[in-house]
Amino acid sequence: MGMNQILLITLRQSELDALANCLRPLLRGYAVEASIAADYPPSRLTAHSLSLLILDGEISNYPEYVQEVRQQSPAVLPPVLLLLPESRFKINAPVAFSLGITDFIISPLQETMFLARVKASLRLFQSQKEVHQQKKDFIELTEAQNHLMSIVAHDLKSPLNRVMGLIQLLPLVGPLNEEQKTQVEMMGNVIEAGRKLIDDILTINAYEADYDRPVPEDIQLADFTKEIVATHSPSAQRKGIALFIQEAPPLLWRTDRESLRRILDNLLSNAIKFSESHKAVYVRLFAENGLACISVKDEGPGISEEDQHKMFKKFQKLSAQPTGGETSTGLGLSIIKVLTEKLGGQIHYQTQLGKGTTFTLCLPSLP
Repeated sequence: MGMNQILLITLRQSELDALANCLRPLLRGYAVEASIAADYPPSRLTAHSLSLLILDGEISNYPEYVQEVRQQSPAVLPPVLLLLPESRFKINAPVAFSLGITDFIISPLQETMFLARVKASLRLFQSQKEVHQQKKDFIELTEAQNHLMSIVAHDLKSPLNRVMGLIQLLPLVGPLNEEQKTQVEMMGNVIEAGRKLIDDILTINAYEADYDRPVPEDIQLADFTKEIVATHSPSAQRKGIALFIQEAPPLLWRTDRESLRRILDNLLSNAIKFSESHKAVYVRLFAENGLACISVKDEGPGISEEDQHKMFKKFQKLSAQPTGGETSTGLGLSIIKVLTEKLGGQIHYQTQLGKGTTFTLCLPSLP
């Protein structure tokens, strides 16, 4: 079979000749092959070069031809038109549609209508192939971009680690005065922010590319949540922010420990980062509708309607600014969204300008 082929298969030679003669002069760029069913069994069909299959509905085993096209599974399935007498259309059409027939041609044949349906099917098939190729190209480009970003991120991390090591050696050279200590601390903070950005890029690329799959394990969520909250207590205390966790009964849940830790770290970090001194952050664990839910409520500035439209997108910094000079990569909420989806869960939020925001994470127990 050649490329761009139209295959006609009918029960009788007279119908075959009529259809073939109708098509050949009008369809440039297509090879029209015509055969009666007796000379062209389903096993002979090759779908990879097929652009259109026209079948006679009076062929008793016409479903086998359709099945053969589907089983060969090209990237985009070619359309199949079924030729049916008008008297049998209402009876046969529902069954034919369920088998995968694309469209019908009613006999006695009207040449104009026949050609219109053929051309429409070919145009649709060509459009589907173009969309499939564009999707394939996009996936390949995205994978290449993610791979490149991972390489760049890894290569950037090494020199930052070396610089941090050198900074930590400075006090060993000799005593530092207060100004020097301040400068060293500022350099350390800048490097740490750079390392955090690299870690965030690596994390979101790995999960979007499906490199890192969840590793479920049984976790006592009440204890786990308390541990995560405790790690954020020092940063909250430095800003004069009260950090409260509501007591919850033991809740054993099966999920990915590292992903959950990352989600809660980002939620708590954001709540503290965007809250003013003397405000509070509240953490609550509860079960609802068969899901384990953890909410983090702050008394920060809230999220504007404009920011809500872009808050879960990558590298989107919102209008609210950190209140203590902290850095923001614009990746925290996008990481939360990606990781939550990987765990089969959902992230909800309620916000009010000037009052604060509550994020609620709800997760199923993984098998």
